[in-house]
Amino acid sequence: MTFLLTAPDLPQLQSRQRELNAVLLNAGLQPTRGEYEVAPLNGYLRAMPMCFNPARDKHHWYTRLTFVQHLANLSPLFGRDTGTGNPGFTFFNRGGAPLTFDPLNSNDRTKNAHMAIFGPTGSGKSATLNSLFSQLMAIHRPRLFIAEAGNSFGLFADYCGELGLTVNKISIKPGCGISLAPFADAHKLIEQPVVPVSESELSDGIDIDDVDGEEDGDEERDILGELEIAARLMITGGEEKEEARLERADRGMMREAILAAAQQAWDEGRQMITGDLQSAFLSVCPRSRPPRRTAGTRSEYGGVARRVYAGLSG
Repeated sequence: MTFLLTAPDLPQLQSRQRELNAVLLNAGLQPTRGEYEVAPLNGYLRAMPMCFNPARDKHHWYTRLTFVQHLANLSPLFGRDTGTGNPGFTFFNRGGAPLTFDPLNSNDRTKNAHMAIFGPTGSGKSATLNSLFSQLMAIHRPRLFIAEAGNSFGLFADYCGELGLTVNKISIKPGCGISLAPFADAHKLIEQPVVPVSESELSDGIDIDDVDGEEDGDEERDILGELEIAARLMITGGEEKEEARLERADRGMMREAILAAAQQAWDEGRQMITGDLQSAFLSVCPRSRPPRRTAGTRSEYGGVARRVYAGLSG
């Protein structure tokens, strides 16, 4: 790390150098004295902007490994701010003062908040989330859903249960006897049928000025669209190549099969299951697809649906 100083004369340059040394020492950085510099002129030239190429320093004469914590200490993002003052999430800045903010407080955000935590294995991501969840439950006590691969939050769930909170823990593994119902809301398609909308009404319902507005308003759920996404994940397995093969007619056939399966389950007075979707695929495909693709599509979608609800995948 090199600092370039300028001054109109030598005494003022030396004064600025002493001020810089004081700032560096207060920040925990030990500057190198001029008499200990091996090649001061060479270092000066290489420290000029756009005059140093790290790829050419193959022997690491001017570069070395540095701790990420040291870079974070120099970053302006890691300073001495104390946050908004609203209790929610509590951290500590580099000076040891508490830093607080509340992502659920409307004064601390403008839209729906998202957060991504990155770090290698063992860096403390799960421990940090456990701390944040504990603070969140202590202040707001929301309905919290945690989906994880492992048991990093099992003790947190037990801790909440000991405090009198209602906790439901579901572990999906071989032999657990638990199955999920991805089409549990299919009955709402029958209870609340889709109302046809004309093109003029659709145009009047679009408000361009509100696109960038608040996203906190309660919007009507697209239940059929959600069930279609679940069916597409079953059929494609989340693979991009399989997803690219789907055509617009395929999506239309999926929606028709979902509606047919939902109607069948509704008539029988039970919840729609994946097996109903498989039967609907086999019955809908012949009248929904062109003859050249009927047999292939029927066997493919029906076979995929059969595999999905068999074994651990089901």
